[in-house]
Amino acid sequence: MKIEEKAFWDRFLDFEKENHLFDLQDEYGTYYWDIFRYEIYPLLLWGGGFLSSSSQKRAIKDIIAKAFSMFYEPFRLFFLCPKKENLFYLASRNKIDGKFIDQNAKAVYDLFSEQENLVIESFNSHSHLKNSYFLPQRIFRRFLKKGETADFSFLINLLEKEFGELPFNEVFLQKKITDYYTDFYFFSSFFKKKKISRIFLTQNGILKAFLKAARENRIPVFEFQHGVVDIGHLAYNYPKMDYKEGQVTLPDTIFSFSPFWFNELYLPNVKIVPIGNDYFYNPLAETARTTDNSSVAQSILVISSDVFGKDLSDFILELEKEGQIKEVQIYFKLHPNQFFEKEYYIEKLSSIKNIRIITNEQSVGGLLKICSTVFAIQSTAIYEALQANRKVILLKRMSYLRHGHIFDRKNLHLVDTVEDFISALNTEILTDPNVAFFAPFDKESFFEAL
Repeated sequence: MKIEEKAFWDRFLDFEKENHLFDLQDEYGTYYWDIFRYEIYPLLLWGGGFLSSSSQKRAIKDIIAKAFSMFYEPFRLFFLCPKKENLFYLASRNKIDGKFIDQNAKAVYDLFSEQENLVIESFNSHSHLKNSYFLPQRIFRRFLKKGETADFSFLINLLEKEFGELPFNEVFLQKKITDYYTDFYFFSSFFKKKKISRIFLTQNGILKAFLKAARENRIPVFEFQHGVVDIGHLAYNYPKMDYKEGQVTLPDTIFSFSPFWFNELYLPNVKIVPIGNDYFYNPLAETARTTDNSSVAQSILVISSDVFGKDLSDFILELEKEGQIKEVQIYFKLHPNQFFEKEYYIEKLSSIKNIRIITNEQSVGGLLKICSTVFAIQSTAIYEALQANRKVILLKRMSYLRHGHIFDRKNLHLVDTVEDFISALNTEILTDPNVAFFAPFDKESFFEAL
């Protein structure tokens, strides 16, 4: 079904409040709506998955390595790792100087002695950090069956009455609650065994069981902002109402990029502390300060993801068909969650000779130094581009309205057609001194929050 997302998220927030969904409990007394809502929302909005037509082929050695790590790494983490005061749960997907780092957590990690830190990597197994363990999110979930026969018929009926035929069934919800219980028991036991005092977290997925286990063990959780947050991001936006203990599971504190973020959102009992982020701020400030836009080639940086890759690549092919981009260098930057699709996009866009498909060979910050324009639907890179004094062309597809709070920015252009795009591409870049999405790291504010 095709629905304007802004109207849909308003409808969704009203629906869950009016129908008291946060009051729903399973037979064990667990409030389960907060566990489901983030994943149910896009399924209702878009009617299913977002995958491109890539076959998603993976090498046999990668499959074997993943299967091995799913069993060995949790064992190694639980039984072999030392006790530490700080747990850093990271998603190291940015390659800088040949090493994968979590750019959201790096500045804070460096403030502590490595001897104080235990690291769980959720994204990349090739960590250079000491006391680091790779833990895929799906940990031996087949061994626990709690919740697999849970009765969610009441919720299913409510959703069908409001939204019509559903793109999922009760089995989908039963699998989610079983995974939740498995993860909860693992992390709760792990936290007790390792005597963790505090947790620093970059969420890779929605870690409700992890957060619940920390709460049960009275461990404070400090989460790092790792991307765009807006009123349509239901991991960070809730209906304005009073909640009972246990109905919502969230971190105690979120460290934000700057005071710009979270102002329009409702997060019950969460403290927002702007501490900035040098990994965003420093290269953007340097690019904006040292680059003369008149000398930057009219290159286009396309910001893809598993959700938006198809629409963006189709539009680029339309531009090529009309003969509008023959003289323009294009960089098609894949999101980390679609790096395995690189060959698919190389083949799909092979008719365009002046395009490069980029994974982690170059960062967004590095590409902004050589590109005058960013083309996207939804991305943190849009805010990076505006702060670097670059032009942003926003395609009016899917969830573009989630950037509505910056539609008035001088260098942002909304387009729907090839003609709109070419017109926007030929506009002059203006200086906008009021852009402050990313601030420098504030060590004092961080320690005050602790």
